[in-house]
Amino acid sequence: MSIEDYLYTTSPTGANIALSDLEYVLPTLLEAQPKIIVEIGTFYGGSARLWQHLFRPDVLITIDRKKLAADMDFCHYLSDHLSQDPRTVAAVTDFLDGAPIDFLFIDGGHLYDEVKADFETYAPLVRAGGIVMFHDIHNHNPGVVEVPRYWQELKLKYDVIETPEDGCSGLGIVVG
Repeated sequence: MSIEDYLYTTSPTGANIALSDLEYVLPTLLEAQPKIIVEIGTFYGGSARLWQHLFRPDVLITIDRKKLAADMDFCHYLSDHLSQDPRTVAAVTDFLDGAPIDFLFIDGGHLYDEVKADFETYAPLVRAGGIVMFHDIHNHNPGVVEVPRYWQELKLKYDVIETPEDGCSGLGIVVG
């Protein structure tokens, strides 16, 4: 299967990531070859399946408030609680047993406070030189999607890689 087979444009349960955005960040992701991945925002599992296909990680933890995805036996799927809920954080840290995250993908709650809380809660668990990537950094929809607001703040504090604003939702990576 090709990368396109794992995207929403080919499959209704595919990753909701534009091919142009993915191709822009893919060299950085491939260079990192992450073996421990945590994804916040599983939805129907499209991006989790994409990460599994691309990296064959040793550990893939997905987190979502609702359990909507099927056939997720290839990962540790946490549902029923918000990502910032102490029970969820404890489940993640217990499962990792001290191992640092190589790649954290944030695509859960899209309101400012939710995105900020996800970053502040899970970024400290990412290894030095690891990747924290956000989805929807260009999706301006106040009151519904406020990732761009928080992304602008992160850009003032960190070096970042971001996809061009070309009508797609956008991906952004906080560098090291």
